[in-house]
Amino acid sequence: MKNRYLVYKVFGLLSAILIMSSYSTGPPEGNTNAPGEGFCGNCHAPTMSSSINGTVLFSYPEIIEKDSTYDISVTLIRSSASVERGGFQLVALKPDESDFSGLGNAGEFMVIPNSNTSANPETGTFDTRQYLGHSPAINFTSDTLVYQTRWKASFVDPAKPTVNFYLAANFANGNGSSSGDRPKALSFTSTVLPLSKPILSCFDHDVRAGLRLQLMGELDEIKSATIENASDALRWIEIGTLPLKSKEQYFSPGRASLYGSYYRVRLESFEGEVLYSDVVECKNSPVSRAYPSPFVDEIFIDDLEKTDQVQLFNAAGQMMDFTRSGSGIAIKGEYRGVVFLQINGEVMRLLKL
Repeated sequence: MKNRYLVYKVFGLLSAILIMSSYSTGPPEGNTNAPGEGFCGNCHAPTMSSSINGTVLFSYPEIIEKDSTYDISVTLIRSSASVERGGFQLVALKPDESDFSGLGNAGEFMVIPNSNTSANPETGTFDTRQYLGHSPAINFTSDTLVYQTRWKASFVDPAKPTVNFYLAANFANGNGSSSGDRPKALSFTSTVLPLSKPILSCFDHDVRAGLRLQLMGELDEIKSATIENASDALRWIEIGTLPLKSKEQYFSPGRASLYGSYYRVRLESFEGEVLYSDVVECKNSPVSRAYPSPFVDEIFIDDLEKTDQVQLFNAAGQMMDFTRSGSGIAIKGEYRGVVFLQINGEVMRLLKL
């Protein structure tokens, strides 16, 4: 295996000498200085010079969620007017990836329209690895060049939850040879969360409403899943634990809606990592047949039966006295504010003026 890639490297180096002038259109794959690879400095300069003639900025996610997508940018800032052109090559690898052992990519690069430059990066592959590089190298019209891309994470190893980015950049004088060019190699490591962000949403079916939870990762990565509730999306109260039976499940908050109409799900891994879903607001959940809101004197409920169990609570969760007349409910005493109407264990949030 090692001899195979030694031959590849020697062949690649000889080929690079013959076609050096074409590298401005795009770098040959496999030259990021990652394990088992060459470096663009093999052709552009004998060694990595301490005088780089520029700065490289790499915008990347330091914390990664599996199956999430991130915007990434490579910024080249020249420090000398003699630098006319800039290019780069980037690869993202799983941990312990060395001399093309087959562990391969930690995600997928996707080309997006680049509003900051006159050209876009391009993707390419060599053996098991995917690369992103300049296409073409761009002339500096100011002191800054920006290449933009998008990257989707697809790997997590609970034992070694990291992704390694290897980046090679070159500041070139555009004279058609390697003289005067200043390449640089950098590496960056991201930590991968063992959890994937859950998707929480409201759903309506007939007159009932509730919450739908979609788990994107593997169930055996999750130690616990709890539902939290708030009246203002700031002060959260845990109202229950969710069973981890399937990746998609539906549930009704029930009396938990007394706390408010905002919900989120909290996941905890066996390693102690915590991840939250986005916050959703489920108004008038789970009873949608009561009206109006706000109300002054009475609440009216469609299809109210004598056997229906009805209760009212104020904002403090205290039970309120009321009278029933047909489909109408009137609160006894003077009260203004949030009212929680509970019918057969299902709750709706209303406002009394």
